[in-house]
Amino acid sequence: MFHNVIRTIETHTCRGILYFDMAYLFVFVTVLVTAGASNFSTSLWTQNQAHSLNQFFGKLGQDVAKIQARTSLFEEVQEQIESQTKKLSKLISVLMTENKRYKETGDVINKTITRLLIENETLKSRIITLENNQNSSNTSRFCSFYCTLTAGGIHYNDKEIIRFDNIDDNTGHCYNGGNGVFTSAYSGLNFFSWTVQSHENTPLQSELVKNGRIVASSVLSVSSSTSCVVSMDIGDRVWVRINGMGNLKGNKQSSFTGFTINR
Repeated sequence: MFHNVIRTIETHTCRGILYFDMAYLFVFVTVLVTAGASNFSTSLWTQNQAHSLNQFFGKLGQDVAKIQARTSLFEEVQEQIESQTKKLSKLISVLMTENKRYKETGDVINKTITRLLIENETLKSRIITLENNQNSSNTSRFCSFYCTLTAGGIHYNDKEIIRFDNIDDNTGHCYNGGNGVFTSAYSGLNFFSWTVQSHENTPLQSELVKNGRIVASSVLSVSSSTSCVVSMDIGDRVWVRINGMGNLKGNKQSSFTGFTINR
């Protein structure tokens, strides 16, 4: 019986130990499982975080690269600005120098203009003086005349010179009332005009002749007036003559005039 008791105790003891061992094993397995699960979760979390960190650092690297590129571009732009600033400074210096030179040139030009204006006024005065002197000189070398026919009813043959004998003006003494001829004392242009009237109201014609050559002719009429400009040299002669035959009115109704235009 004692052995039975001992065996029972041993049996129960073994069972207790077994139960304890099983409980311990359960706890150990539980711990292992828990630890394994925890490690597995930790591993998954670490992988996710590592992936996120990789993405973050990858993006960070890209941003850093962009910043570095922009920094490099900024440095290049800054260098260009500094270079352009230096060029602009040189250009401003050149412009200031040119402006100073132009200002000095402008002062010289203004002084020159003032001097030229004074000289111009002086020249004007001299020209006026010379013109006055020339006009005074030309007065004595200017030819003009005006003469009329006094006697009326005088018969003139063909090509006969009309002698306008009444001389009212003969500046320069170029007209000869004795033969009715104008002799040029200077080379230049001369203006001539003459008027003839028929004494018997018979149409007649007259001519202006230079050195024997007809220069101008009047119309065939009882009364006519004709004018012309003739270029003459010194010594050239001009007169008025009848073309045909006829009697002229006198009493200053027939006239002959002329004067120098230029020489």
